[in-house]
Amino acid sequence: MKKNSWLLIFLILVLAAGLGYLIFRSSQQLDKEISNSENQPLSNLNQSINTNTTVNSNSTNINSNINTNSAITQKDKQISTADYRLTYPSTWSVEQSDAGGIQSYNFKSADGEANFSVMSSDMQGLVEDSLSIEEESALTISGQTAKKLKGGDLKDGSLIISVILVKDGILYNFSGRNEDILDELIANFSFI
Repeated sequence: MKKNSWLLIFLILVLAAGLGYLIFRSSQQLDKEISNSENQPLSNLNQSINTNTTVNSNSTNINSNINTNSAITQKDKQISTADYRLTYPSTWSVEQSDAGGIQSYNFKSADGEANFSVMSSDMQGLVEDSLSIEEESALTISGQTAKKLKGGDLKDGSLIISVILVKDGILYNFSGRNEDILDELIANFSFI
């Protein structure tokens, strides 16, 4: 009987080792599949921004369509509140500040900087008055009409682009010097 007991114990150990190896291999395969899925786009967002541009200096109307294709992946980051969601590339850094009733996010990428601010719509005049407006146009962001302003910064005269959207007494402002960065932020902004 002792011989059979040892044989039974040996058989149980071999089965346990084999089962352990199978679980280990399945775990590795699952980790590999999860890793591969993080690099795949979750969805392709095809968004159109319709822009009607009016240049104040010579009163020329220009109608243009901007089509933006954005692939949002799990590696992108989000700023999300009860009212809106803003997705941006994980390679960008962001600094948040809250001061004087203004919630501000300063984005930095290899191509430049942009700012997204949320404040009371009472501050719209201050935002607009900070620019020497040279060009004004309308565009649609997340189903809402927004105002795009281009002009010189009153501090140093450099070109600033400011996109102002007012909804329910809240002003959403995208601003910066690099139009590509602003376009990417705007294309990945939505109201919830």
